[in-house]
Amino acid sequence: MMVKTLAWISFLLISVSVFANGDLKWENLNPGAGGQIQDIVLDPENRDRLIYCSDVDGAYISEDAGTTWEYVTPETFSSNVLTAAFEPGNASRVYLGMHTGIATSDDSGRTWKNAFGSDVMHDPIMAIVVDPSDTNIVYAAPSNRNRWTDKEGRQGERGIWISRDRGESWVYTVYNKKKGARDVYSISIVPGRPGYVLLGGFDGMYLSSDYGKRWEKVRSPIGKNAVCWGTEVSPDGEWVYACFEKKAKESRLYAAPLESLQKKASWTDLFAIGKEPKSGTYWIPRIDPRSTDKKHSLLTSAPDNAPFGLLEFSVSLEGQSIPDVEWRQIMSWDSGKYGRDLDHSNQYTKDVGWEQYYTRPLSWRYTPVEWGEEQRGIWTTKDQTLFYSDTLDDAYPYNWDQRYCDFVSEIDGVRTYRTRGANCTVIFDSAVYKNYAIMCNADNGVTESWDDGYSWSVALRPLGNLGSRSNAATIIEVGDDVYALAHVATGWGAASYNGRIFAKKLDTLSPKDNWKQIAGGKKEQAGLIDHKFCSIVSDPNKPERIYVVAATKIHSYSPWKATPGAVYVCEDIVALIEHGKGGFVRMGTGDGPEPTIPEDQNRGLYVDPNDENTIYLGSEKLVWKATRDPIKGTWKWLPIMKGRWIVAWDVDGETSLAVSKDDAIYWSPDAGKNWYGVFRKKDGENLRQPAWYQDQDLVVNAMVESEGDLYFTLNTKAGHEHRGLGIFKLSFVAGKAASLSDVTGDLPLQRLMNAETVEKEGLRYLYVSTWGNGLWRLKL
Repeated sequence: MMVKTLAWISFLLISVSVFANGDLKWENLNPGAGGQIQDIVLDPENRDRLIYCSDVDGAYISEDAGTTWEYVTPETFSSNVLTAAFEPGNASRVYLGMHTGIATSDDSGRTWKNAFGSDVMHDPIMAIVVDPSDTNIVYAAPSNRNRWTDKEGRQGERGIWISRDRGESWVYTVYNKKKGARDVYSISIVPGRPGYVLLGGFDGMYLSSDYGKRWEKVRSPIGKNAVCWGTEVSPDGEWVYACFEKKAKESRLYAAPLESLQKKASWTDLFAIGKEPKSGTYWIPRIDPRSTDKKHSLLTSAPDNAPFGLLEFSVSLEGQSIPDVEWRQIMSWDSGKYGRDLDHSNQYTKDVGWEQYYTRPLSWRYTPVEWGEEQRGIWTTKDQTLFYSDTLDDAYPYNWDQRYCDFVSEIDGVRTYRTRGANCTVIFDSAVYKNYAIMCNADNGVTESWDDGYSWSVALRPLGNLGSRSNAATIIEVGDDVYALAHVATGWGAASYNGRIFAKKLDTLSPKDNWKQIAGGKKEQAGLIDHKFCSIVSDPNKPERIYVVAATKIHSYSPWKATPGAVYVCEDIVALIEHGKGGFVRMGTGDGPEPTIPEDQNRGLYVDPNDENTIYLGSEKLVWKATRDPIKGTWKWLPIMKGRWIVAWDVDGETSLAVSKDDAIYWSPDAGKNWYGVFRKKDGENLRQPAWYQDQDLVVNAMVESEGDLYFTLNTKAGHEHRGLGIFKLSFVAGKAASLSDVTGDLPLQRLMNAETVEKEGLRYLYVSTWGNGLWRLKL
């Protein structure tokens, strides 16, 4: 019978310990970059200063041309940053376009002020341009590459955001009152013509000659309803370039004299002159600011058609005509090979770094003309990574230099890498044993370290290029033998819902230890269904007994259809690994209620430390208890209370439980007989009030116990913001909740996905896996 009432004890706190945000030092355990690097922005006044924008973590600044990176957006409302812009003539003023709104900085991006109080905070901002003729005027484009969280918000009167007071206030200025998709992909200022502004978006191209007060639609070259995937204007203001969509998933690059736009727009199809590029959705043309009135150089790519790579066009001009167009592919490679003695080089670069995927540029920019003629170069992203090429080098374009990670060592033929300061990787789980560590990466699968998390490699990940996601891992000790287990999925990132279990015996704690598949997959090997496995747990009473939580499966061919998840148990995983004997059995008799497993992540599965026939599971809305009939071997599920996460631990032979319910924590010192409220949202708010916090709805997440202390985080519920109020420690002394501490320290906190404590050489460490900040650890 489910518990319906809970006693709320007024906290029983003897003392509250508060640590300032620098008192505790977390260690960054990341290979570098990850997620989508959505833009790279260059400071025209400082050739060493760059900003890169990540979709899961925020923004980073480098003061040494990408040699090192520093996270600078813990204060911004959104952790999904789309773009940035420096104010012309005053690079200390910076604008940041986020998935939800705009932030501004007056110290070159070191601290930020969110535009709270303005409706601009409801829109994703994909492009920002400051007018050089009047820097009080700033234009901001609403879009997120069509990936709006608020689907209804995408529809409406089409307009852009304009500030006429350097970002102090914003006004939504309509260019087409007809309602539809509001996406604007680019905004371009026309040099030498004050007040002239171009925009390109879902509704085509528009021109204003009065600083955005009135707009005229520009005739497209291929029909009145053609999508314009970006605009660009030549340095002398005489020519306009744009990518127009000819048909679904096919756009082309066009050019027209500016003077013709207010008449009948004399467009030239650049793809039709000379050799034609592959068909794809090309967008956001960028022109070299050093282009002359005789020749223009432009960059473009088709990110949705990887591995097209990055293209550079050379356009010859004669008056109002274009007699010749040449282009070449200046950056492109397929996915790397996986295995030992992996060659990390190709014809375009000596070292691609730790991430092995094909090129899928999302942003590309020539260096500013203010840097000088001798500093002509190109910065671009490769989806999750960052590269630079010196175009004046004789080796160009075969001289790309990666600027996101450092090579550390080669171990048994495997190259390992460490971050240069960035930590924007989505990690679902981790497992650690002595010098060996696994991180379960959303986009890069099983990522391994053989030097205690200092450097990493994906070279040996199971399924090679196909094994692109991992949700759970564990390491077990059975007698003198040690085994690693990991979930592996095919597909791409968060959309992967299938799974296999791979295992390996850790004989050498080096790359010589080999993975092999033992369960799951399409053939449902060893009785395990082909689902995403969001938790793999060893029974502390019997380590060879393994529980696997299979998440609900969302079918890609039918998004509205789902196959429910379930919990499986293998009584002897060693026999399965070593001899292929035994397998997994679904926990449930079919004659009673069973838990609903969420499709996104686990909520904690714990074996009762004092009863191997009892387990606890957090799920979508309820916390469950399963009891095993020791004779029949069958399991019976019972919902015990409303909640999400659950943790179980031993206190002098008695089982303590902690359950999270929304933004509160309940505690039972007697295996669920009695429950007491020990934490509420306001208790966390009393310790921490980050600059981005606006009294959002919060949930307790990723709870873990260590030596009687409970560690947890308060996260925002918003799906794309991934903010965390902080990491807290709740200590229990003599059967009471004795103290609450803030242990956030210097962790650039986002949303915690999982946590575990590990003892190494007599010391205990807290490892946290995050959505957006990768893997970190804290010495306890």
